[in-house]
Amino acid sequence: MVQEVIFEGEQYQGESAILLDWTVSVGSIVERGESLCTLESPEGTIEIVSKIDGKILQLFYSPGDEVQKGTALALVGEPGEALSDDLSSPGVSVDPEEMLRETEGVRSPAGDSDIDLFVIGSGPAGYRAALRAARHGARVVIAEENLLGGTCLNFGCVPAKTLIHIARLYRGAADSAAMGIEANRLTYNHTKALEWKNGSVERLRHGLEGQLKRAGVQVVRARAHFLEPGRVMAGGTEYRPKFILIANGAQSAPYEVDISGASIPVLGSAAAFDLTEVPGRMLILGGGYIGLEIAGLFSALGTRVTVMESESDVLGFAGTDISRQMRLAMDTTRFIVNAKAQRISGNTVHYVDERGEQSLDTDCVVQVVGRRPRLEGVDEHGIELNERGISVDAYMRTNLEGVYAAGDVTGRLMLAHAAYRMADVAVNNMFGDGSDSVNFDAMPWIVYTMPELAGCGRNQAQAESDGLEVEVNLLPLASNNRYLAEHADARGWCRLVSEVSSGKLVGAFMMGHGVSELIAQAAMAIDTGMSVHQISRIVAPHPTMSEAFRDAADSAGHISKVMAADHFRNPHL
Repeated sequence: MVQEVIFEGEQYQGESAILLDWTVSVGSIVERGESLCTLESPEGTIEIVSKIDGKILQLFYSPGDEVQKGTALALVGEPGEALSDDLSSPGVSVDPEEMLRETEGVRSPAGDSDIDLFVIGSGPAGYRAALRAARHGARVVIAEENLLGGTCLNFGCVPAKTLIHIARLYRGAADSAAMGIEANRLTYNHTKALEWKNGSVERLRHGLEGQLKRAGVQVVRARAHFLEPGRVMAGGTEYRPKFILIANGAQSAPYEVDISGASIPVLGSAAAFDLTEVPGRMLILGGGYIGLEIAGLFSALGTRVTVMESESDVLGFAGTDISRQMRLAMDTTRFIVNAKAQRISGNTVHYVDERGEQSLDTDCVVQVVGRRPRLEGVDEHGIELNERGISVDAYMRTNLEGVYAAGDVTGRLMLAHAAYRMADVAVNNMFGDGSDSVNFDAMPWIVYTMPELAGCGRNQAQAESDGLEVEVNLLPLASNNRYLAEHADARGWCRLVSEVSSGKLVGAFMMGHGVSELIAQAAMAIDTGMSVHQISRIVAPHPTMSEAFRDAADSAGHISKVMAADHFRNPHL
């Protein structure tokens, strides 16, 4: 007897879920209780199992489809049984390979030379390129072996910034007594914070799935393998696109520490954002921007945090003086530099620094030692690599005709917004006049600590090493009316580096609350070649933080470092 497999979902609040993957195909013999497929809902994943022994006769949905509660997912019959005409659904294929190829507005891709673009990876570079190419009228296929949105959406940027925002709200309430906010019974609920974080990620991922579907982009839920220009293999199907974009991202670099004797959690950065409890003590191995963001987050929640860095200072890319100021600003975090962890025994971390062998006790270790491009198999097919990753020019072209790369896999700037721009440039050159290029000098970066740190362009040392004669304008943010009025802790600054001969802005660096929303002004000014004189003539609304960038460019209103430290009692300059 043929039975329907129903998505019942009585234990879930939502009315629908997304089909992630089938574990069976038409013709598969299944047993009672055997898993048939997995769905994803706002409450988590849902496993659908067979209620009878039998054979899969029909599948009604493809991976990525939205399934309403109470609808049939598949038909299961006894071995040897076939479908009768009245049970089959009109227009629904019984061939699972054909079903996986069916997407609105896209024809079967097997051996199809009419595909314009095949994108490997669905992180920021991948999905941005797919959507942009679709708007050009291109027929696009994108392959993803894990979750749509890649590391940034699911495990990195979005989860991190969501929790950091929650921690910032908590600390803001706790530290606002001087402003009349007296929260005598203020508490922090980490379980609810995780629920909010997970719900935000899932809503964004489902939104991305909807965008791709509406744009007519076909999503292949499989690992894709680049074979040669014009040939990609994914999910057992060979695709023959006109263009290929490799955007399969990066992965955490290994850390050489012996954890065999550890009795405490030793986590990567992604797992740190899923800790079910806030630890009393935490050691972070790695003083890059990810390590400092994790340090700021858990320090704000009450954890005693230590950051260990093998180099002479944290945030090495920012420059020695800025790194030192950041350490001063993060005054609740302990920093150990020029040190390297050797092994963990029990809850004790043994490390070596300039004094010799040392140790410290902790409740949790987070390893954040950088990321490296995913290059497995890429170099085997003729793509040129360099010391950073896949070698590309300013137009995002590799050495192979019709093959482009964008995002972390290039190793240029492992930032989501850099990946967006690289993807835009790649697609514009595939389907445009081929003249678009990336200006990495105008690519901003942000460290989402408390206070935040942001920068764009070259600092003073970098500019001078390039042979430029520069001057530096520095403005304490405490001189900004709104900033001083809104922050009991008014530390922070805006520093502009400009060329003496032309006045052209070559770099901008800021530390303070909310400077992540200010740095884009500097990126725009650097990209368009504006001088500090031109910037000083911009009319900024009052009172706003945007005035700080304008005022920092006004040499007549420039306040020296000594005067600022004296008048505003701000050592963080």
